[in-house]
Amino acid sequence: MAFKLENFQSDFSNVKNILGGICYYRYWNEDGDTVTTKGFLPKTLGLKQYDRVKVIAQTPTTKDIEYYCAVDATTGDITLTALS
Repeated sequence: MAFKLENFQSDFSNVKNILGGICYYRYWNEDGDTVTTKGFLPKTLGLKQYDRVKVIAQTPTTKDIEYYCAVDATTGDITLTALS
């Protein structure tokens, strides 16, 4: 299983962030992947440090989880960390 671009969307609230700041995204995890694995999200998405990704669960009975992006300064790899 792997990242599916067709399941990744920008959130409408990003209109407020034209001048910079945190952007919000959604990802439907239809395959139940472990999205917190370093590099699961491709670098080509252009995510920045602290951007938010709400992962929509595979099943309707599972809670959606919001994460923030940590971007490795050396490699550019993205890791998701759950917001507390």
